[in-house]
Amino acid sequence: MVMRFYMTPGSCSTGIHVLLEELDLPFEAWIVNLPAGEHHKPEYRAINPKSTIPTLVRQDGAALTEFQAIAWWLARTHPKAKLLPEYPDGEARVLEVMDYAVGTLHGQGFARIFITDTFTPNAADHAAVRTGNRQSGIRHHE
Repeated sequence: MVMRFYMTPGSCSTGIHVLLEELDLPFEAWIVNLPAGEHHKPEYRAINPKSTIPTLVRQDGAALTEFQAIAWWLARTHPKAKLLPEYPDGEARVLEVMDYAVGTLHGQGFARIFITDTFTPNAADHAAVRTGNRQSGIRHHE
């Protein structure tokens, strides 16, 4: 079975796409249209119940989700590519930067644009959410 990679172009999943290409691994790319809500459809939730991207369905059929987990798995299963430092402190620093980039920069930036409805169900507040709450009293946890 060829790996299936579920992604949304322009999102953090692009980074995993780059890693798969750099490692020259055979995979099929499946586009998930986040603005259209495809991540909430039953077919996708059967693969990833969290309704997040990216998702990598490996050769054994097991799905692996979340950018950091997929990147770490790719690095560890392909050590000759030297995607991670060979010493624990260096590896921890890489994971630290990935977690910050995905959880903070991406999670509080791009997610507000792509999946605004997860921050507030009120359509009247969507513009404020997209601009980082500068135009309303909506509060978020950081």
